Amino acid sequence: MAGGSIIWSPVKDLDIGVEAFYTQIGLKNGRAIDLDKSPTAYANIAGINNGTFAVRTATKDSVSQVRFRVQRDF
Repeated sequence: MAGGSIIWSPVKDLDIGVEAFYTQIGLKNGRAIDLDKSPTAYANIAGINNGTFAVRTATKDSVSQVRFRVQRDF
């Protein structure tokens, strides 16, 4: 996980900020369906179980979050 934030206070009691976070998630064991490469995989569960529908799998995934914040104290 990595992240950071920047806050700017142009006037008293007004804060403008940006926060960004990046998280990489890994499986302890096994594999999961990679929805980036097989977006319709969950609609074809029967085909996956029968072996007629091949899916791409992954052992890790990542999430990015960005937040913009404006706060005024009265």
